[in-house]
Parts: sequence; C-alpha cells; structure tokens
Amino acid sequence: MRPLGLPRRSRTGAAFAVDRTAVRQILRYSPGPTTTKVSRFAIMVSLKRIAVLIIGVLALSGVVSCTYTVALDEPDFTAETSEVYDANGDLITSFFVEDREVVKLSEISEYMQKAVVASEDARFYEHNGVDVRGILRAARSNAESGEVGQGGSTITQQYVKIALLQDSSETVERKIKQAVLSLELERRYSKDTILERYLNVIYFGNGAYGAQAAAQHYFGKNASELDLAESALLVGIIPSPNNFDPYNNPKSARDRRSLVLGRMVATGVITEKEADAAKKQQINLVREVQQTYIAPHFVEYVRQFILNDPQFGETAEARQDLLFGGGLRIYTTLDPAMQRDAEAAITGVLDKSSYPSAALVAMEPFTGNVRALVGGDNFFNIDDENAKFDLATQGRRQSGSSFKIFALIAALEHGDTLDTVYPAPAEVCFSVPGQEDWCPKNYDHAGRGSQSLLAATASSTNTVYARLAHDLGPDVINKVARDLGIRDSTLGDYYSAVLGTNEVTPLEMATAYSTIAADGVYSPPTFVTRITTEDGTIVYEATPDNRERVIPLDVAREATIAMEAVVQNGTAKRAIIDRPTAGKTGTTNDYGDAWFVGFTPELAASVWVGFENSNTSMTPPATPIRVAGGTWPTQIWADFMKNALDGVKPSEFLAPPTTIPVDLPAGIVPVVGMPDVSGMGLDGALRTLNEHFNVEYQYKYVPDVADGTVIGQNPMPGTEIPAGDSVTIIVSSLDPANDGPPPAIVTTTQPPPPAPEPAVEPAPPVEEGAPPEPDPQTVAVPNLAGMTYSQAIAAIQGASLNPNAQLQAGAQQDTGAVVSQSPAAGQQIAPGATVNFTIGG
Repeated sequence: MRPLGLPRRSRTGAAFAVDRTAVRQILRYSPGPTTTKVSRFAIMVSLKRIAVLIIGVLALSGVVSCTYTVALDEPDFTAETSEVYDANGDLITSFFVEDREVVKLSEISEYMQKAVVASEDARFYEHNGVDVRGILRAARSNAESGEVGQGGSTITQQYVKIALLQDSSETVERKIKQAVLSLELERRYSKDTILERYLNVIYFGNGAYGAQAAAQHYFGKNASELDLAESALLVGIIPSPNNFDPYNNPKSARDRRSLVLGRMVATGVITEKEADAAKKQQINLVREVQQTYIAPHFVEYVRQFILNDPQFGETAEARQDLLFGGGLRIYTTLDPAMQRDAEAAITGVLDKSSYPSAALVAMEPFTGNVRALVGGDNFFNIDDENAKFDLATQGRRQSGSSFKIFALIAALEHGDTLDTVYPAPAEVCFSVPGQEDWCPKNYDHAGRGSQSLLAATASSTNTVYARLAHDLGPDVINKVARDLGIRDSTLGDYYSAVLGTNEVTPLEMATAYSTIAADGVYSPPTFVTRITTEDGTIVYEATPDNRERVIPLDVAREATIAMEAVVQNGTAKRAIIDRPTAGKTGTTNDYGDAWFVGFTPELAASVWVGFENSNTSMTPPATPIRVAGGTWPTQIWADFMKNALDGVKPSEFLAPPTTIPVDLPAGIVPVVGMPDVSGMGLDGALRTLNEHFNVEYQYKYVPDVADGTVIGQNPMPGTEIPAGDSVTIIVSSLDPANDGPPPAIVTTTQPPPPAPEPAVEPAPPVEEGAPPEPDPQTVAVPNLAGMTYSQAIAAIQGASLNPNAQLQAGAQQDTGAVVSQSPAAGQQIAPGATVNFTIGG
C-alpha cells in the first residue's frame, strides 16, 4: 500500500524512491549515547516532524503542483528606486538596484559554478530539488549542537524563494509551496538551466544582482574571466552581503573566501594545493564608484535602521528587497544647512590632515529630531576600510568630566542644592570593597577648601564629584545617565565612572543633554519621521508617544544653571555666544578624548575630538596644543551654534519654579493663568507651558508661516485654569502630510525609584580621577560688582582662583553686596591667585 496521496511514479523515474529512503532513515534515526535524554527527545521530535513535512510535500506534489506550475517561467525583475529626503523635502540620495545582467551558464567561469555548488548545495547534482538527506544532516547537526549552524535549502529552493515566490516568511505554507515548486522545477528543467537562473538572480551586495554584475562591480571583468580566488570571494558574499562586503568588511570577506575554498576541497572539485594558492592571492578590487551626497553617516544610519529593524520585514533579505526595490519615500529630520554648518565648524578648527578626527551630533530638545550628524570626514574614501565607521553613533569613547553632570542631577534628586558645600581637597581617598583604596586627585593637584556644587561643577573639581559617587553609589549615577539617554552603551558600576571612565557615543551624550534642555523630558533620537510607498501608503511613522519625563523639571533647570556657570565662569568660556548657553567639558587621561556637550534653549549638540586610535594622546608633537574639552571641542561647538542658530531669536533658560508652601483645603488645586505662547517656536512653548500644565500639540499645514511656529492655543491666553490641567497648542507645518495630533507628552513629575545597589565591579585599566582640562596659563578675573558674598565666592572659585573677603564697617555678610575688588574684572592672572573683594552695606 502506497503512502497517502503519494503518486505511484513521478515523471523523473526514481525521484521519490530516494526520498522514501531518506524518510525511512529519519524514522529509524536514534541519537548517540552521548546525547542527553532531554536533547535526544528534542532531536527525535524535530526529525519526526521533518519526516512528516517531507511526506506531506511529496504527497502534495502530485496533487497541487499544477496549481503552481504557471509560476515556473523566468520572472521579469523590476525594482523601484527608494529615495531619501531631508527635512525640507529635498532629495538627498537614492537606494536602487544598480546592475543586473543575464548571461548564459557557458559565460560564467567554471570556478564560479563549482564554488557555488560546493558552498551552497554540495548534493545539487544528486537530489531532485528537495535534498532530504541534506535536511536530515542539518537538522541532526543543529539539534545535537544546540545551535542553528547548518541549513538544508538547495540551490533550487533558494531560486524558487528569491525568483518565483519572492517571499522570505518562515511559515509552513511557504516552505511547502517552495518545496513543491522546487520538485516541479527540477522535473521540467535541467540542472544547468536551474544553476544558470540561480547565478543570474542571486544578490552579491552593493546593488549587484547575478554573477556577471558582481564580476563587473568587484573585479571589472566578465563572469567568464573569474579565477578561483575571485569566484570563492563572490560566493562567500551570498549568505550575508552586508556582513561579508569586501569593501566594508575585508577581513570577513577573506574568511568567507577561505571557507568556500575549504568546501571545494572537501567536495573534490579542487585540490588542497589549489586552495592554498587561492587563499594567498591578494584581493584586487576595482575602485568602487560611489555617488556622493550630504551627511553620508546620517544616511548610512537611516539605511541600517531599515535593514535591521524587523518591522520592515521578517528577514534580512525581505528588508533589503524593500529598501532597494520597494520604491520607498524616506523622510528624515536632517537640516542640510545645519549639516553644512557642522562640517564647516569641524574643518575650520581641524584644518590639517594630521589633526585628530571629530564627531558632532545636533538635536532638538523636546522632539529628539537629529538635525545634523558628522561621523567622520572620509566616508567616500574607498581606500580606507574604516571610512564608513560612524564615530558619532558607533564610536564609544570615555566621556571624561562631561559625565559629572549625571552625578550632579543624582545629588539634586536626593536633596542637595547648588549651594550645598562639600570639602574640595587636592586628593581624597575612599575604601572600595575588594579593591585598593580609590584616591582621585584634582587635575591641578590643588585643593580648593570647600566648594558648593555650583562652584565644583564650574571648576570641574574631581574630589567633590568623587565624594558624590561614594555617597550616592555609582549605580544611582549610572541610572540617571541611562534615564537621560545613555541607553545603548554598557555602564560599569564603579566609582571612577563619575570621572568619565565609561565609554559612550556622541549620539548618546547629545540625547542625554537634550533631555536636560527639555526640562527632563526624554525624547528618543529621531532620524526618520515617516516612510511611504511611491503612492503615499504609510509604511512607518515616528510618533512622540514614547517620550517620558525622567527627571523633575526643577532638577533639570538647576542642572542647567550649573552648566551655565561652566560656560560663564568655568572650563568652557570658549562656548560663550550671543545667546544663553549651558554645557560641560570633558577630557580623559593622557588627552586621548576631549568633549564639549552643551545646549541652548533651541538646540543641543555634542562634540568629540580624538584620534581614531585611542592610544594616541592629543599633546605635542601630535597636536600643537594639549587638546582638552575646553579647547578645540568647545571652539567647534561654538562655531557650529553661531551659524546653525543665525537668524533664530534667542530664548532664555527658565528659572526653576519657586514653591511657596500654602495650606489649601483638601481637594483645592492652585489656579494658574494661561501664558501667551503664540508666535513662539515649539520648544520654547513647551518649555513655558510644561512648568504648570500637561501639554498636547498638533500640527496644521500653513505654507506661509515658519515651520514649527505656535499659531493657536486652547484655552486662550490669560484664562485661569487649575495647575496640572491639559492645554493644547497648534503648531505650523510646511508639510501637507504632517497635519494631525501626535500623542501627548508624558509629563509626570515623579522621579523613578532608585535601582538596588549592585556589587562594585573592578575599575577599568585606566588611571582613575581623569583630569577634565589642563591648567590654562592665565584666567580672567570675574566681575563681582553687585554680587552677594556667596555669589562672589562661587564666581571666584569657579574661575580657579582663591577668594579673600573683607567687610566694610556696619556691613552684613548675608545682606551686603560687593563694592570693590582687586585685581580688576577681566584682568588675566595665574590660576590659584587670590582675588580680594569688599562687601558693603
């Protein structure tokens, strides 16, 4: 009695006889004695299921093959170009299939034919489309190893999936269809025809489809002229064109070439001697012809976003087909003018090829929209295998003292104020369980007596911040960093982290400081606003529903005040521009990395400067100066901001809300007047309203009003409403498609609960207490006129000077003001010198 539904004989003679034998082998298979009881059971279940599936396929092939045979003709491939647009709606670049040239099998090198069979389907000339023995071997190997290390798809099945089904889903229905069509294809066509079709459709990366296009693209020759080493290299690309790209990943490509050559030896199509000679052969790629365009690292981030996010396809192949042939319209947040300003600011300072590299990321507070990104200066240099490495999003480097702001925020959340005073000795030592004592020093090895948190932030005093790390715990500080935006890098919970020994990216630092600028509301960095098909169908749309308040508003504004002092009186005076500015510098040991991260009310930006080889110090003779955060990075930041915000009306940082305790009857809520925010930009309006209200906003297409301007509000200005109520503002948009309400911003003011303190891990092998900046030769004496005693002390200490106060007769220290000082304001004196001032009544 024949199996259910199985035809008595196929038109290929012994086709199913071989398959029945393999199925019987599966059903009789018993795992070896070294296999555990549980894994043996799993293997048996897995293999029995495979057997059932195969029987089903064989049965169906005789019944339903006619349903699919109409699809066996060679397909007509047409791919639609995908386009990337900037924030103005102008085209940046396109993604498209560059090349596909169909050739006969006789026009493809025999080395190429043998390599692809050996690597992709060693039993190609023995099976009938579905290699049951190959499936059995792969399943057995994968089950016993506990990993998916082998696949069972034949060349015929791969061709059916790519060319006929054009479906990469992992459903049983698709697999059965694929198997049935593969059997029917083998019944109708010769092996040479199937191999020819396969070699004309398979993707080799960089827009090259088929062996001829790949040979031309990578080697500048016809497929018939490929030698053994070249053929093995191309075949090695097939499983993952992105990962094995010989331009971007030459080592991986060489390793894959060696693997293919090994398989050719194993199948007997070449000798060991031939393989060894091919492995030693240098890879001589033709120069890659590239189109150039603005913001290439930004565009590459967008490309990788689509290629790696499962929402754009279940498999890498499906996502690749969508991007390069789906006719997408990809709308981004890139501001081309700001991008040019960013590139000009970097090249204006780092104007010699021997100088270090730089990265810059600029983003809008409240929205998270990334407006400019520079990840390097030689993206299109095909002679540099690291050219496409993105220093802005992939380059993790130690952050130096720019990390201290997270400790300041943690201290403010735990009850400190900017006036809280800590000892500031030249060196401080703390015991660390299981380790040697931790003894960080100030960068100038000088003590500063006692300092307020405001002064310690302005002067970047290591010993004060080391005490914060000891008192709060490194895990508490790292939690603040993660909440604000350091969400991809791994942060070690050791004390020296407060001084910047953890590695982070410029994108993460820009995000974290942008969150502070947004009054503590975190917005994920956004590169793409929406993606549509050519006919306007929405494929993806960014929404602000994942914004959240991560630190209280008053804490964010207190931290901003401290960072304003860094710019006005501290280590970042080069960042003074014609508008309110806040930020923090950072420099690591041996001047390997230098940072400035800062913001205005309108824009946040991070700048990193360093050699790509992190072991190279930015000190003479490698650089003409000792490069610290307060030097080149701050200068680049200031030059960028001046131009990027040219023509934008300056806004002021808002002061922390003053809370006056009032006993109100139960259930009574304070009433607040609705401010007038009409004409403001979105960021400014949100900053004003978030202090008292939950804010919702929606866009309205208005072509004759500047993009992002508030054109309406509800309730009307002056209306008295309970604090905490929701208010709505209408914001202009120049995009006709951007006309509707986004979800409301989350504005809860409750900070998240502290995380449990983990065990302290060993510090990394770097000197702890990394100096933030070098001691400049001179500093300017601050203008103390009219300041209170405490303000004058903070200003002097913030300038790395020592204060000496005197009281006029009858004057009170707490109520008086500075009436005289010596030396005079603006005079340049040595750090550590004494500034005398007199408090009058």
